[in-house]
Amino acid sequence: MEGIHEDTLTRVVNAQEDWTIVFQLTKTLGYAIWVLVHLGRQPQDVVPTAEIAQECRLSPTYLAKVVSLLQRQGLLTSSRGAGGGIRLRKEPEDISLADIVHAIHGWPEATDCQVAHIECALICSCPVKTLSSLISVQLEKILQGATLLDLIESNDRSLPPLEGALMLYERGLERGLDGAKELVED
Repeated sequence: MEGIHEDTLTRVVNAQEDWTIVFQLTKTLGYAIWVLVHLGRQPQDVVPTAEIAQECRLSPTYLAKVVSLLQRQGLLTSSRGAGGGIRLRKEPEDISLADIVHAIHGWPEATDCQVAHIECALICSCPVKTLSSLISVQLEKILQGATLLDLIESNDRSLPPLEGALMLYERGLERGLDGAKELVED
């Protein structure tokens, strides 16, 4: 496990047993990741949408929705007619995982408040909102630092999901530290 410390792996496994999931991938985001990984393995090629639909087990209609969202954010380009299809607009190393999340959903809050079901009077000094903001900033920092290429490499190395996640986490932290300052200043 290159770059992954066994004690970190143990802590993450133990944490998984103690914590509930605060950020959940949607079906659309999951399919967008599949599409981008498929294209990222052949970044210069124009790939027919029929091939992608078959490979990713997507209906052509749903694929069109996903492609439209990714195109709108400048991650894909398409061409029609014979030899037409879609391809990445940028190299895989230039597409952050945050770019993908933003393309599909904007930037979601890490967690919804489960305490207040009405307009909260504590909004300015709420400890739950403070924790939620901390999680959101950290997640954004990691996703800004990790790239589509990192995701492809972790997948191609056949790493178990937890080890692949730790690899992305470490790369995301390593590259995302400068980006975190910008988030706090915004």
